[in-house]
Amino acid sequence: MIKRVTLYNFMRTCLLEFLFLVCLPVWCIAQVPGPPTVISTSPATSAQNVFINTIITATFSEPMDLATITTNTFIVRRGSNNINGTVSYTDITATFKPTVSLLNNITYDVTITTGVTDVDGEQMAVDYTWSFTTNKLAHPASLASLKTLLVPLPGNLDEFVKDRTDAI
Repeated sequence: MIKRVTLYNFMRTCLLEFLFLVCLPVWCIAQVPGPPTVISTSPATSAQNVFINTIITATFSEPMDLATITTNTFIVRRGSNNINGTVSYTDITATFKPTVSLLNNITYDVTITTGVTDVDGEQMAVDYTWSFTTNKLAHPASLASLKTLLVPLPGNLDEFVKDRTDAI
């Protein structure tokens, strides 16, 4: 007859071996996300009719190291010319705000380089590049804000400005 203690020790040993030999490696593999990637962009890849005052964003698959997201690693180009702007990062999204409005009817190329790293120091495996084309003068919300800068004149200026911004 097998003693309860012996059976208990045997079962415990089997369970521990199972956990360490089968479960632990699977759990470890599942916990390693791999290098960070760009999971979405705005404007979208190959977008057309983008407003010239757009702000460009890239969303990552995981939290990134803020210090590595700069104008040297988030690059916006028109042909071979870099566009001046400022880069910021919050949550998992990097934002590029051009210093001046983009030009109308122009294709822009955007690159997030392998110089960006996640919070664990792991670099992106390859550069992420996309492009978009502008073809609208300005976003209506920014035009509507001009109304507050104008001194009200006799007549119906509010309706005039509203009609112009609604038409865009």
